Amino acid sequence: MASIPLVLHTEPYYKAFREGRLRWGVPHPPVATDRFMVVKADFRSRHAHLLLPEDQQESDNIAFAHPLVLPRHGAPFHRAVIILHGLNESEYRKFFPWACTLASAGLPVILFPITFLVNRRPRMWRGKAKTQQCLRARQSIPGNTVATRFNTVLSERLDRHPERLFLGGRQSYCDLLDLAASLYNGTLTVDGPADGALVPRQPFGEGTGVDFLAYSIGGYLTLGLLLEQGDNPHLANSRAVIFCAAAPITHNDPALNTNPLSPFILDGRATEHLGGFYRSADAEPLLANPEGRWCRAIFRAEHAVLGPRLRNIRSRVLTIGNTADMVVPAAGMEVTLGPLDHILTLGAHEYPFSVADVWQSGVTRRIAKSYNIHPAYEAGFREFMQAVIEFVGR
Repeated sequence: MASIPLVLHTEPYYKAFREGRLRWGVPHPPVATDRFMVVKADFRSRHAHLLLPEDQQESDNIAFAHPLVLPRHGAPFHRAVIILHGLNESEYRKFFPWACTLASAGLPVILFPITFLVNRRPRMWRGKAKTQQCLRARQSIPGNTVATRFNTVLSERLDRHPERLFLGGRQSYCDLLDLAASLYNGTLTVDGPADGALVPRQPFGEGTGVDFLAYSIGGYLTLGLLLEQGDNPHLANSRAVIFCAAAPITHNDPALNTNPLSPFILDGRATEHLGGFYRSADAEPLLANPEGRWCRAIFRAEHAVLGPRLRNIRSRVLTIGNTADMVVPAAGMEVTLGPLDHILTLGAHEYPFSVADVWQSGVTRRIAKSYNIHPAYEAGFREFMQAVIEFVGR
């Protein structure tokens, strides 16, 4: 394969896009380069009724905007790559090099937020007052560990109602089906001049198919989607890259289990309660549905359930693990998925192309620049993107 057009430094594009100003229904200026452009589209979820009653009316989770990174030329497009992020993600910053590299290679990208994450989080949760109030409460819990300003709000929510993890995933699952349908029907509309001078308002043609670059919790979601809906006409030809995802939570060897204990994901109390809930019979009524069946099978590595269907879709899935991953160990991925297609040596799970250790001092300064690939991980990023592009671009 010819050398891929890596975009290692996306700081100017990310800053020009002004992610913090993304709003549903509010025009957002595009960012254009000679190879790609960053635009936004609006999305309204029809599935908030699947959430807990107290969560169903959060408007920021229902009507939201999301970025797209499109090749500068070639519209109308007939294929899209949906990038799905990790648990407790608060911004798209670190995904810009992924998206810009794919678009530079001619692959249109949609960055899509999972329920109550990134810009689907209510604005009140993002404020300093809410964060500090929640942090004080989490730090006061006897025996709790790793409570930080980054993980405190999600830790409190999942500690109080661990079922939110699945319910939010179920809403996002249905949202992704709607997104795939809008692409297939050619009706997805982006912001831009009415004359479509920069990009057509509807840049995807009828019959557009979707592929996934799915990382962390987004990988769990995507795997469940293809296991259940892989024969859906809108997904029948879809391929998925499962990156650092799909390890179990109930294996007898704790080293093989997913462990979200992290200053950037969950604190100790929430991690323990979440795992305990999904290992217990208390989760059974929640998971008594088609989506829940696959969630349980992945969380518990139920090979009798997973095996036949996983074998059926295996040629459409590319699996990539990371030897340095302490959250979703590569060996744990293999418990669920079998031998991985690629095992790379990258940085920490939370920022695989930025830092080696999220526990080190000064880490926040490094991750603030995660819109650029750190020089130490340029070779790994090249190997990662080459594998992704060869798989979804074939």
